[in-house]
Amino acid sequence: MNGSGRVRQARKWNRLTGDTVSTEQRVSTTASRRGNKSILIQPLTLAAAARNGSLDGLSIVRLALAATVILSHSWPLGGFGDDPTLPGTDITLGTMAVVGFLSLSGFLVTLSLERLAAPRFMWHRVLRIMPAYWICLLLMAFVLAPTIWWFSGSPGDAYWSQDPAPASFVSTNFWLNQQQFGIGSVFAANPYGTVIDGSLWSLIYEFLCYLGLVALALTCAFRQPRGRLFAFLVASVAVWSGVVSTTYLVDDVSPAQAGGVSLPLVGEVYLIYLMPLTFAFCCGSLLALGARYVSVTYQLIIGSVVALAVGIAWPAAHYLLVVPALSLLLLVAGIAIRGRFVGWFRRNDGSYGTYLYGFPIQQTLVFAGVSTALGPFGLAALAFAFAYPLGLLSWWCIERPALRLKDIQIRSPRRRSGQPFSQTNTNSLYAKTLPTERGNGKE
Repeated sequence: MNGSGRVRQARKWNRLTGDTVSTEQRVSTTASRRGNKSILIQPLTLAAAARNGSLDGLSIVRLALAATVILSHSWPLGGFGDDPTLPGTDITLGTMAVVGFLSLSGFLVTLSLERLAAPRFMWHRVLRIMPAYWICLLLMAFVLAPTIWWFSGSPGDAYWSQDPAPASFVSTNFWLNQQQFGIGSVFAANPYGTVIDGSLWSLIYEFLCYLGLVALALTCAFRQPRGRLFAFLVASVAVWSGVVSTTYLVDDVSPAQAGGVSLPLVGEVYLIYLMPLTFAFCCGSLLALGARYVSVTYQLIIGSVVALAVGIAWPAAHYLLVVPALSLLLLVAGIAIRGRFVGWFRRNDGSYGTYLYGFPIQQTLVFAGVSTALGPFGLAALAFAFAYPLGLLSWWCIERPALRLKDIQIRSPRRRSGQPFSQTNTNSLYAKTLPTERGNGKE
């Protein structure tokens, strides 16, 4: 094939994938040659990566983030001091892992929203989060906590009359917002006190991000020419939440000073947590909206690493630089992880359950008295060894069966069930180019 033929082939590939990388970039003039034949180079975009399954490694990335949360919690739960933090701030290693979760969630669910109607989209989100969460609450209140109570030598019957009570632990926390952290004096002798599952606090903020994304999409119908308006609105929210988060960080604002919002059913949510997590979610969402424009190149990776390093070294830029760079690098890590084992992790996604059960397992191990000999790293490793099998059980027995209900018929007053916002219009900016979620456990 001659040079003009390669140019035509590259242009055709451009049209098929929706990539905007120039044709000249695709035909490498410096590539190795075989005789007189140059090699065609096709830079991988995020859109193409998600469409062809190259992002299946995100299941392993999310599991690594769950393990990072467990590691960060090992210091305060084991009585070894405070969580490791970024230099010059109170941002812990666990918080950055949660930020990573939110950015990946923003990327994946934005792709999902492009192809689903709002009711169907929210139904998928409910199925993905709520059943496993509710089972976790029940197990904490009626299995783990009474067992710890019994082993502590307290009268068994007295457990049910504790204040705060086991039943209120389930009812108060039912709508994702963790307002009751403990049950009576369970774990009272532990260094961290009576908190049973402190990892649950972030779930309400993630769900609020889902609702906000749907609200923005409904505002502009998520289709051309209003698809660009949707991207502009998401970017505006990202800038606003990023600036507010930076202000909180620089001024060392406390949760009480930042204030909160009281929501029906949910209760109080705090702005000091909502703003940075919204920023992370929007960063992931913007990467999804621009997926066909973002080519994974060495220059982009090096730039992200530099931004991450500068953001860590410069406290005022922790959120504004670290979060976008981290969001992109996590996606790159999902692409870089290859091998036959990746498919197994994609089909058996225990990351969510590992996140749910890591904290109570650590509290239990500390209660059993093994943390002193293990140290923070040993405590984290042992807790992960118990939490991951529980996460897999949660996936096999709760999450995956619940997700089988995602395609039941839901009638929409304005659209046929399952019809995407893009209406599969060929003029849509996103209809043909944005990939769908491909088995990443987020449907």
